[in-house]
Amino acid sequence: MMNAGRSKLPEDFKATMPNLETEAERIVYDREYFYERVELAGGWQHIYIVSREFRDSDSRMWSVVMEHVKFVGNASSRHASKLGYVAVRYCLSPNTVMKYRREFSRKLSEMLLMPTGEGDDFYLLPG
Repeated sequence: MMNAGRSKLPEDFKATMPNLETEAERIVYDREYFYERVELAGGWQHIYIVSREFRDSDSRMWSVVMEHVKFVGNASSRHASKLGYVAVRYCLSPNTVMKYRREFSRKLSEMLLMPTGEGDDFYLLPG
């Protein structure tokens, strides 16, 4: 969602030496931009409802991604390959686990940014 509204035009990029002022401005801008995106997605309540709907509609992808996310950055895991552990646990190839990771954010973001139907009807994207 954050990337959906950011311009990719070269003239929008300015080469500057990083300093405290520009870094602070970037952090404030990113925070404001983040909350604008939350509102664009319908607010936290809508995000919660759509996330649950996504979990219920594609429980396998949800479970695989949540399991893999638990391991990311967890140095105390006794498993040598966290990716391999999740792949074996769900009988998937490591490439499929990574495919799920890539598709998860895109699919959830698309669902969040879709117009809603009447009342509380939310519509899932096909496939």
